[in-house]
Amino acid sequence: MADPLFDAMERAQLSDLLSELGPEAPTLLAPWTTRDLAAHLILRERDYLAGPGLVLPGGWSRLAERRQRALAQRNFIWLIATLRSGPPPGFFRIGWVRRLAKTFRARRGEPTARIAGPPGELLLYLFGRQGAAHVEVSGPAAAVEAVRRAQFGM
Repeated sequence: MADPLFDAMERAQLSDLLSELGPEAPTLLAPWTTRDLAAHLILRERDYLAGPGLVLPGGWSRLAERRQRALAQRNFIWLIATLRSGPPPGFFRIGWVRRLAKTFRARRGEPTARIAGPPGELLLYLFGRQGAAHVEVSGPAAAVEAVRRAQFGM
C-alpha cells in the first residue's frame, strides 16, 4: 500500500488541531481566530473567483474579504470537514503533483543556504512567521546569516 500523501497527513493534523482548539482560538494572524484561518484556507483553494483577491488589491481583495467573512459564518464542523477533505477536483488533486518536492532556488550564487522543513513550515517562514516556523537553515555561516537577516513576507 502506498504511503499517505504528505499534504493529506498535514491536513489531518491541522484539522484535528482546529477541532481540538475550537472556533475562537487565537492564531498568529491576530485578530484572526481558528474559524477565520479555516475560512481563509478553504477560500484559497476552492473559490477560483475570489481566491486571487488574497494577493490582488482593489475589487478582487474586497471580494475575497466578503467571501471569507461569509465562509467564516458557516458551521465550524463543516469548515473542518471541508478542509480535511483535501483540494477540490483539479490540478492539485493529481497524485504526482501532490508528491512534488517543494524545492526552489531563489537565485544562483555563492554562498548558498538551504531552508528545509515540511511545506507548511516553509510557508510560515517565507511569509514572515520565522519565529513560529519549524525549519532548519543550513550552509556556510555567511549564507545562513544572510537568510536570517532577509525580509520575508507579503
